[in-house]
Amino acid sequence: MATNALSTILTELRVSGAIVLSQAHPIPWSVRVPKGNELRGYLGVGDEVNVVPFHIAHRGHFDIHLNNGESLVVDANQLMMCANGDGHVMGNGETKTIQSFEEVMSAGSFEFEPSRVGHTEVVCGVFMLRNTRHNPLIQALPDHVLVDVNGPNSTPTMQQLHAMLKDELNRSRQGQSYMLERVLEMLYAESIRIYTESNKDVSPSWLAAINDSRIGPAINTIHARLADNLTIEMLAKQVALSPSRFTAIFKQRIGVPPKAYIASQRQALAARRLLESNLTIQEIAHECGYQSMPSFTKTFVKHFGSTPSKWRSDRKA
Repeated sequence: MATNALSTILTELRVSGAIVLSQAHPIPWSVRVPKGNELRGYLGVGDEVNVVPFHIAHRGHFDIHLNNGESLVVDANQLMMCANGDGHVMGNGETKTIQSFEEVMSAGSFEFEPSRVGHTEVVCGVFMLRNTRHNPLIQALPDHVLVDVNGPNSTPTMQQLHAMLKDELNRSRQGQSYMLERVLEMLYAESIRIYTESNKDVSPSWLAAINDSRIGPAINTIHARLADNLTIEMLAKQVALSPSRFTAIFKQRIGVPPKAYIASQRQALAARRLLESNLTIQEIAHECGYQSMPSFTKTFVKHFGSTPSKWRSDRKA
């Protein structure tokens, strides 16, 4: 049975998380949250990490104003994730001044204050993602993902994770613990799964493709068997389509032909193995489905701009 592509993709992201702030804001309040690449400096992580801010309303609600001009309301027990890592302004009520992220951080608290009328209890954190280049999920997600913990599309798993998060925050005095990090990993995965399963978008995207019964099984096969000789004929036969019809539907749903998709996923796998293993270049090429070293090197240079050996040495240096 083919591996589920979504599970594979989530595993490859090597997700970790951190709580930045957990506090009660007296209304009115407003805070400007910087872009993910600026947040990397606060967190002390490298350029290879994509930082995705998220916010949860534990009590009350707040507004989010995205840099693209879009606005939305986050109600109690809802999680909002800025999937593209963009900056935004969040707050509740009319206020003349917008606090900077630095100001809030300097006065921040990781403990909930006792609930008071006119306060919004909010948790702000980040998901840290790795191996995002050529990751089809990251490219398919919208600017923001909103998940209602108690909504019709939620799951018992999400509700349990939300309860565990609140409990762990009450236990942890610094917003950090082994358990909290594990909860945040699962929180990201479950949020994405809920969004994916409830997403009805029919425009070309990876999410539309994995939900398509005509090519979804073939995508699972691709991610489970990248080292194999994956032919269009074999993949088309799996879903009972002619090669030409399969290719047309695949390109319509994902935006690229099957061969281009396979090549990009093989290169993404190669990049991960170059960084995370001590295998030789030849062993990695074979693991990624290449029988010819010149072919592997040529394709890698096309995708990453340098040879596999130089790319590896530069990153490890």
